[in-house]
Amino acid sequence: MENYKNYFALFSLPIAFDIDLPELNSRFRELQKAAHPDKYANAIDQERLKSVQRASLINNAYNTLKDPVNRARHMLEINGFDLENEKQNTLAPAFLMQQIELREQIEEAHGDIESLDETNDQIVDLLRKTTDSIRQLFAQDPPGFDEIREKVQEAKFFVRLKENVDSIILDLENND
Repeated sequence: MENYKNYFALFSLPIAFDIDLPELNSRFRELQKAAHPDKYANAIDQERLKSVQRASLINNAYNTLKDPVNRARHMLEINGFDLENEKQNTLAPAFLMQQIELREQIEEAHGDIESLDETNDQIVDLLRKTTDSIRQLFAQDPPGFDEIREKVQEAKFFVRLKENVDSIILDLENND
């Protein structure tokens, strides 16, 4: 199986933070159709396994590129940043305080869906602003990779917080 370290190359897209999502979707469908395991139903086991692995690679690459935070992480990795094995950078104290305040808001909501929705809206807005900052940093020449890495870490916090709030809201709605 081919080992792609650059998902942009797999989809024949330029390495860029802003990508053409309809083009990504179109190429995804083309690649999936060509690699679909059903096409290899009568093939030898090795070929079927390769097909499943290729389909998995295509899915992973697609999911990475369609999400702005994961796309930024991937672009950092392409540029030599080992985000999986390096220690977490120290985040700014103001950001850490903001995280504590948001977590406190979530806890203080005590099952109030309206309050949770408001907090969720606030988190979505912060995530959008962080993503905009990442976009601007990638647009610099040269890109501000250290700042991008910090913003990606911040965005990951916002994504996890949003997922947490979404899960709490879903549980509350299912228990009504």
